[in-house]
Amino acid sequence: MILGGNYVQAEATKAAKELGYYTISTDLHEENPGHKIADEYCKVDIIDKEAVLKEAQLRNIDGIVPFCSDVLAPVAAYVQEKMGLPGNPYDVVHTMTHKDLFRKFMQREHFLTPHNVKVSTLEEAISVFKNAGHKLMLKPTDSAGSKGVFAIESASDIEKHWKETISASPSKTALLEDFVNSVGLQQDGDIFVIDGKIAFWGMCDQYKRKEEPFVPAALVYPSTQEKSLQEKARETVQEILTKIGFRQGPCNVEYLVDGRGQIWVIEIGPRNGGNLIPFLIEKADGISLTKLTVMQAVGDMPKVEIAQRLCNAMTIVHRKDGRTIDLELITDKNSLKPW
Repeated sequence: MILGGNYVQAEATKAAKELGYYTISTDLHEENPGHKIADEYCKVDIIDKEAVLKEAQLRNIDGIVPFCSDVLAPVAAYVQEKMGLPGNPYDVVHTMTHKDLFRKFMQREHFLTPHNVKVSTLEEAISVFKNAGHKLMLKPTDSAGSKGVFAIESASDIEKHWKETISASPSKTALLEDFVNSVGLQQDGDIFVIDGKIAFWGMCDQYKRKEEPFVPAALVYPSTQEKSLQEKARETVQEILTKIGFRQGPCNVEYLVDGRGQIWVIEIGPRNGGNLIPFLIEKADGISLTKLTVMQAVGDMPKVEIAQRLCNAMTIVHRKDGRTIDLELITDKNSLKPW
């Protein structure tokens, strides 16, 4: 069962069919492309975990995939746990997909993580900022894709961005946390875990525009970050996954390095990365994280052999109004410098 049938989730359905599995594409939007290529379409509200569980039990499914979605990852984990399917504990996935809970875990286990406060009203947010007295980050507690994320340097900044941030949160709560000054590019990429161990590490350099400094604008794979820092980050992420109890499957990882060379893990999403990261990696390395995700969901645990062949990059086009008429990409070496 593939949760969702949009153009990205359709790729998981396509991969499952190529592997020879019977596929069930699900959501409430009958026109979505994934439903057209699946063996079966199930009309169900995919954020309603009880409704999805009922449909999964009726069909006696062998596996369930929440492709590229933090919101759907806990739904899949709930079904997996209730039906005894391959996957990760629901509580683990729920914690990893909620920023406030993940930050509490990080603090409890003594990992570097920004000091933070959870708020639900504009008045609370302004009070927290005034008490802090320095630059903060404002984020939805349970959203993905950099939606509603802003740097806050004044109370008026909170007033300006509050509505957008809180609208991006299903629980209508937000997190105010200390701003981390990073050195070099933020790292963003996908990893794959087998039997609790990182079997594949695929990090990208993340580029951003000055106009939207917290929204990815381009990704370059593989990362150009020095190997010693990548190894340190990998060791840190592995320790986090071990302590939190994540056993198998894909994760999207984002981390920063500060001026002292310390690793700040910002997110570990228990799902494939957005912005088509699995396909960027596949174009370069020939490793289909999409197929690996489908295989592990039904218990066909794969072996990952890494043979890095190429470098690859992609630009993310953000469109708010109107139509895209033309797009020109600058491909000389200067385009790889921070914008």
